[in-house]
Amino acid sequence: MIIGNHDSDALKIIADKYVFAAVYQDEKGTFGDVNIPFSLASPKEAIAEEYAITLSESKHQCNPIAVSHDASRYVENVEPLFVDFFLDGELMQKGDEGENTPFQTVDDDGTRWSRHLIRLSYPAISQKSYKQDCSGIVAIEVSLVI
Repeated sequence: MIIGNHDSDALKIIADKYVFAAVYQDEKGTFGDVNIPFSLASPKEAIAEEYAITLSESKHQCNPIAVSHDASRYVENVEPLFVDFFLDGELMQKGDEGENTPFQTVDDDGTRWSRHLIRLSYPAISQKSYKQDCSGIVAIEVSLVI
């Protein structure tokens, strides 16, 4: 999983790392939760005191890995994964917009900050007789409230 950042002059999404991997846990029969901490920063010039976070995309799937030259027979076996997305402990669905939220702290220079945590929780995923590659994408949009 990769997190991308499209900074603006009014808002930055900051994370210590931008690539995340889920580890399969045999004893649980699924991937372990993936925790994604991030911060939001907005300079005082941006004026906004609040923001809203929207889950704009959450798409996950497992694809069989072709072990023969006839890869076309594997295409129909793509399996969607229905991963639960939590923002600060609250379950969100694609398209959900969080409440208008005030920034948590203000630096001496007027920059406003907030910290958040995304947690991805995976369903049971049974092992197959063939190899699989499971991947996904999550995208959030942050809107400043003026």
